[in-house]
Amino acid sequence: MPIVGTSQNTRFCSVPPFYIVSTLASNQCKSTASKVHPSFNSKVANVVLRSSEGTLYSIPSFVLRNTTSYFRSILHIPPAFGQQTSSQEQLTDSIVVDEKDVILGRILRLISGLETPTWGTFEEVEEVMSLAEKWNAPGPISVMRSTVTAPKFLVEPLCLYGMAAQFRWEEETKLASTHTLKLSIYDEEYADLLQ
Repeated sequence: MPIVGTSQNTRFCSVPPFYIVSTLASNQCKSTASKVHPSFNSKVANVVLRSSEGTLYSIPSFVLRNTTSYFRSILHIPPAFGQQTSSQEQLTDSIVVDEKDVILGRILRLISGLETPTWGTFEEVEEVMSLAEKWNAPGPISVMRSTVTAPKFLVEPLCLYGMAAQFRWEEETKLASTHTLKLSIYDEEYADLLQ
C-alpha cells in the first residue's frame, strides 16, 4: 500500500512501498499499465520512471542514487518502522519525468553503462545534456562533452559554439570558435542560429 502525504510543495509516495520518494509537485505518482521499455524491464529494479510518452523504465534505485544527485536526494532506503517488505513486491507507482522516450532512454543507458546509439542531432544532445544537468549526473555530462567535439558535430561549429557556451564549456567553446572562422556568418543560412 503506497504511503502518500504532503509537506509544503513536496509530495511523498512509495515506489515501491519500502521506498519513500519525494518529488516536485509537477512529478506525480500514478498507478500504471503502460508499455515497458525492453531495455529497462529488470525484475531487480525497484523504481519505475514514466516518460512523457507513457513508457515505463524500471531501474534499480542503486543506479539512480549513485549516478545522479537528484535521485540521491529523493530516494530514501529505510522501510517504515516495523514494516517487513519483500524484494518481489509489485511496483504500482511511477515517477513521471517530463522527457520524451528518446531523451529518457539515452540518459538511462548512459547512467546504466549500456551501449548508446549514435547521436542524431545537436538538439538531441542538448536535450539529454539539459536533463543530465537537471539530475546532476556527472557521468553523462562528461561523455557528452567528449561527444560534441567529434567530427560529426564539428561540421556545425555555430551549433557547437552555442551549446558549449550555454553549458559553460570553455575548451569546447574555443574549439568551436576556431571552426567558425571559415564560415561567412552573415549568410542567410546562419541567421536563425545567430539570433
